[in-house]
Amino acid sequence: MCDTSRAVYEKKLRQHRTINGYRLCRAYARLSAQRKTGGTALIFAEFFMKGTVFTEVWDLYDENRNLTGKDHIRGEELPDGFYHTVVHIWIRNSKGLYLISQRSADRPKFPLMWECVGGSVLKGENSLHGALREVKEEVGVDLDSDNGKIVFSMKRKTVNGEKFNDFTDVWLFEYDGEVSLEKATENEVAQVKWFSREQIKELYYKKQFVPTLNYFFERADIF
Repeated sequence: MCDTSRAVYEKKLRQHRTINGYRLCRAYARLSAQRKTGGTALIFAEFFMKGTVFTEVWDLYDENRNLTGKDHIRGEELPDGFYHTVVHIWIRNSKGLYLISQRSADRPKFPLMWECVGGSVLKGENSLHGALREVKEEVGVDLDSDNGKIVFSMKRKTVNGEKFNDFTDVWLFEYDGEVSLEKATENEVAQVKWFSREQIKELYYKKQFVPTLNYFFERADIF
């Protein structure tokens, strides 16, 4: 990355450091650059500023999911007509159990509720890269990209009256390895467990499961 681009993004991130209180020890500013050959290269700028509050930078898309070239800072209101990409990652083992995680107590939304891994895709990432990163960050697992697939995607403008404006890709990965939160790179998860579909449904009915994941039961044929 050239010094000018790095300085611009450092300044932009610092200017928004207190937005919504979302703490990140590592803020990724992923910029896309065109090589002379016309191919696209991803330049990764990682800012290690311990104890500093940063937010995420997202790519923005139009309503047809075309990349607009515009950026968005997490925490600001999404402009009308623009969308960002979100990934939900369901991890299933050979016994038919799903890895779910309990959100930490200090999460601003749905604290201590259970969910699958998920989050926003960062600037310069594609859906797969975002999914793999989120899993590593939240539950410390390095998934094999060959063992996953998008089972469906949805466009969300509002959810329960709240503006979302996102394209959500729902991933399903097969995984039989170990899980250790000590390997997670963020402190977003209190604990993880392998649960059956019925056990997850029980959590949902007890209002202990994030309600926006209700599609897991409504579209059971694809999981």
